[in-house]
Formats: sequence, C-alpha cells, structure tokens
Amino acid sequence: MPSIAKPTMMTVLSETAQSPDTRKPLYTELTAEFGEKCVLFYGVAMDGSVMIDDADADVIEGILQKEDLSNGLLMIINAPGGDGLAAERIINVCSKYSRENFEVAVPKMAKSAATMICFGANRIHMSQTSELGPVDPQLIRGDRMTSVHSMIESYRDLLDSAVRTEGNVEPYLQLLSRYDPSEIAEYQKAQDLAESISITALKHGMLKSDTEVEIRKRIKIFTDATQTSSHGRRIGIDDARGCGLTIEEIPLDSRKWELIWELYCRTNWCLGNHLSTIVETQKYSFCAQARGRS
Repeated sequence: MPSIAKPTMMTVLSETAQSPDTRKPLYTELTAEFGEKCVLFYGVAMDGSVMIDDADADVIEGILQKEDLSNGLLMIINAPGGDGLAAERIINVCSKYSRENFEVAVPKMAKSAATMICFGANRIHMSQTSELGPVDPQLIRGDRMTSVHSMIESYRDLLDSAVRTEGNVEPYLQLLSRYDPSEIAEYQKAQDLAESISITALKHGMLKSDTEVEIRKRIKIFTDATQTSSHGRRIGIDDARGCGLTIEEIPLDSRKWELIWELYCRTNWCLGNHLSTIVETQKYSFCAQARGRS
C-alpha cells in the first residue's frame, strides 16, 4: 500500500519555511491545556508602519466566525502596538464571539495597543518574562517615533514660561511659532482617547467593580509617560498585578509555557522571513506580507 505521508522534501521545506502545518499540533495541545479555543495574533512593525489596524479586526472576526467558541477564546498575542481604535474593535469582536469568555496569553510582548487588547480580556496569562507596556500614543515623525506626551508638555512648558517671564518674551514666541496649537489639541485628544479606551475595556472586564476614577489611578503606570520614561519600557507580571489586573502566571517550567514558547519561536521565524502579521487557529491561517496584505 502506498504511503500517504508527505514526501521528505516537502516536509523539510515546510519545516524550513515554518508553514501553518508545522504549528497545527501546538494548537491542539494548547486548547487541551487551557480548555479554550486558541487564536494567534502575532505581528511586527515594518518600516515604521502601524501594526495593529482595522484590517486585523476584520480578519480576526472572519476567522472566529468559523470556530466553535462555546468553551471560550484564548488569544495568544504578541505585537508591538498600533491603532488604539483598532484595538478597541478587536476587543469587541473577541468578547462578543466568545460570549464574554475572552482571555489572552502573552509569549513575549504585547505593547501599546496590544496592551489595550489585553485590558479587554477577562484574564491575562503571563510568565515572569512576558511584557506589557505603556499605552501613551506615539507620533511618527520622519524615521523616528516621538511621544505625544512629550510634545504636549514641551509646548505647555514654553507657554507657561512665556506667560511668567517679566523680560523679553521674543525667544519664547519664536519657539512657540514652531508649534501648531490645533495639532497640540489633536495630540491631547489622542492621549485622552488612549486612556479612555483602556479604562472602558477594564471597566467592562477585569476591573468592573471599580469606578472609572479608581481605574484611572490604578493604571497610572500604563497611561502616565512620566512613570515609565520610555514607551518601550517593560511592564511585567508583578507590576500588572499591582494594578489589580487579573493575571494568571504561567510557570516557566510548565508544559503550557513550553507550548506557547514553541509557537512564538516558530511564528517569529516565519515572520522574520517575509511577513508582518499572522492571525491563525488550528484550522485557518491568514498572513500579511511585509508590504501590503495578501
């Protein structure tokens, strides 16, 4: 009887490219370990472009439509950030399709807008090496990222200095002329929006018994740029717990972590070759090219 196994060369090529077939067995085990259907949302920033966007929300919804989520949804998320409004839509999609039984697991990092998605879950699974991050908005200026908070504060400091000075105000006016007040107003709106999305997500999930004022105080480490000094600063499991978030620690020597880390490593290799985003379950896989979507 002829063998139904793949030819050796096809197997080797599949392993080398880390095709979706190489990750399917991991989803089977992960679903058994966590008791929930697993979806992977993994992305990297390419050429300074926004990673998480509305298209991701559409892809996630399209995949979840085809899945049985009666036992809940676990999103394994690894992403550097993106659009806060897209994160809010992803939270809504995941919560509604899972009937409010939505959890996340962080293999390495879920920063900025990805942290917002974690705020919308009922529980966050992290290890001692997993990272969340600040949610203060960033502005792309040329080839570098600039903190919106820094732009607002520098403008206000100059304005305050101009008002307080009793001497020549001309130097301050020259510096202030480099700023567009309408842009500063937009930056403030972006900052307020990021905080609002975070508070709303937590109010409907992990911190539903707290008031908005209490939540705002709890998550200062995430929203106040002066507390972390850098948008890329790591916020680990202990700091997240200190904010009152519902955190389930994954021991580094556990089978759960071994599976999640293998999924991370295999996906990271695949993305490093030519892709920027993968949304995937055991049955379905969507990949976005580094330039444009496929």
